[in-house]
Amino acid sequence: MRLLFMTNGNGLIEGAAFVVAVQATVVCLLNILNANWPNRYLGALILVFLGSTKYYLFSYLGYGAVYQFLESFSTAQFYGPAFYLFLLSIIGMDSRQEVLPHLALPVGVMFLSFLQSYGGIWNGEFYLKAVTAVEYGMILFYFRLCRQLFRKGHFYPVKVHQRYRLFFGAVYGYLIYNFTDLLIMVFWGAFWQSLMPAFFYLDMLLYLLCFCFLILFGLTELNWVRKLVVPASVHFSSGVSISALDDLGRRLDHLFEEERIYTAPEISLGVLADKLGVSSVVVSEFLKSQRHTSFYELLNHYRVQEFKRLLPNPQYRHLSMEGLAYEAGFGSKATFNRAFKKAEGMTPGEYRRMVKGE
Repeated sequence: MRLLFMTNGNGLIEGAAFVVAVQATVVCLLNILNANWPNRYLGALILVFLGSTKYYLFSYLGYGAVYQFLESFSTAQFYGPAFYLFLLSIIGMDSRQEVLPHLALPVGVMFLSFLQSYGGIWNGEFYLKAVTAVEYGMILFYFRLCRQLFRKGHFYPVKVHQRYRLFFGAVYGYLIYNFTDLLIMVFWGAFWQSLMPAFFYLDMLLYLLCFCFLILFGLTELNWVRKLVVPASVHFSSGVSISALDDLGRRLDHLFEEERIYTAPEISLGVLADKLGVSSVVVSEFLKSQRHTSFYELLNHYRVQEFKRLLPNPQYRHLSMEGLAYEAGFGSKATFNRAFKKAEGMTPGEYRRMVKGE
């Protein structure tokens, strides 16, 4: 999102934008430095938004070499991927295999913008139109991907999924509005100039509202902030009281450690919730706020440990590594390899050679 407006000396607007940008920077850092991956993805998303505040952040600091260097990088192409990866992390579907393909094109566009700024190897107007078209296309493409996550029901097991629907609708709606405005400015400049005086204050109002919403959302996604300002009973919207949390944790541990429920390939959040006698929302919130994990992370942790237990057992010597993975509950070889590498920092083959002393 590039700024489509300059304040032309309007100190009040510039001052408000500067304060909002500083607050957003603080919230961004709090989330990026958090131990939970959804918070880190959210921090990265807010960081992308901060790319549009460079003018205001440096308005009181002076536009020196640092500002000129940052201005040479295009960051707008990261909006869609950052938003999509954040939503994937909320429902536990994020992985390294998901991250890299979605960042390849944005990084390439950023590199081209750097070459354009310092090398001037393309015609300025042609380059601006081409990059704007790519960025607008990516905004619409990722809008479709994000919407599919909601339409396919991936968020129904998630605590207060309406909260994430509202976040998606409000923030992404603003992105589409802003980039439509930008597209008109680049391709139909004269028409845009005729509209600009009438829409200036509307644009500024929406800009500030969007960042205020990001700040509020970013703060309330932090567990320690949520515990300070929201009663624990609100966290568990299905009615689980504080006194019942210990009992829920014990029953959860029993299912995983005694009954080894994770070895069933068909296990899901809904099945686990049914066995615990609570809703999927309660289980998801309990794991996030009390165990600082997600259902899929917990499931993969136990399955990896089960594979490590089975590997040296002579009773399972006839099974291949893939067979042992299925015995541990994994449904596919790719999921097993990814989960094992994330948990142990090495591939299953490397671990086997280490255990056998090869």
